[in-house]
Amino acid sequence: MRFAQIAWVIVLFSTEVAAFEPAHLTQLTNTHECFNCDLSGADLSGAALKGADLKLANLKGAQLENSNLKQSTLAEAELTGANLSGTNLEGANLWYGKLQAANLSNSKVSEANLFAADLKGANLRFAHLKGANLSNANLQFVDLTLAQLEMAQLLLADLTGATLKDTNFEGANLLGANLEAADLSGAILRNANLTGANIEKAILCNTTMPDGHVLYVRC
Repeated sequence: MRFAQIAWVIVLFSTEVAAFEPAHLTQLTNTHECFNCDLSGADLSGAALKGADLKLANLKGAQLENSNLKQSTLAEAELTGANLSGTNLEGANLWYGKLQAANLSNSKVSEANLFAADLKGANLRFAHLKGANLSNANLQFVDLTLAQLEMAQLLLADLTGATLKDTNFEGANLLGANLEAADLSGAILRNANLTGANIEKAILCNTTMPDGHVLYVRC
């Protein structure tokens, strides 16, 4: 499974990221509005873009680490392979966003809307996602090690093969979620809703279940 994940990431980045449109970068900097802009590969590290409108923008491979995108609109934006490490995305709208293999480690994504977003293979280690909406999201093979997902909405989310070690899902809604072959070692699922969830082949080693019982399965 791990080999397949690595191979998929290599294929994803086998093509060169296109250069961004300089005029679009200037527009974003001056107005905080850049609907459907081409910012692929742009360096926006540390940028102050709170409340920016980037709906449908192409940010593939962009450098956005430690930027402030709090309450911004990134609905249907292309963020495949983007670096969002340490970025503030609290309350942002990433509805149907494309974030395959993106780096969101240590990011702040609490209360953000990631409904039906594609995060396949993304790095979300140590991310704060409390109260975030990840319903119908593609979270296959993501790394959510030590991430905080208290009260998050994950209805029908696909977490196949995900790394969920020591992840906090307390009070989260995982109704109908697919957790097949996911690694939930040390994860906390206290008071979470797992109704209809698929945990076939999942690793439940030192995993705290909704009722508080700790399981040691496939350790």
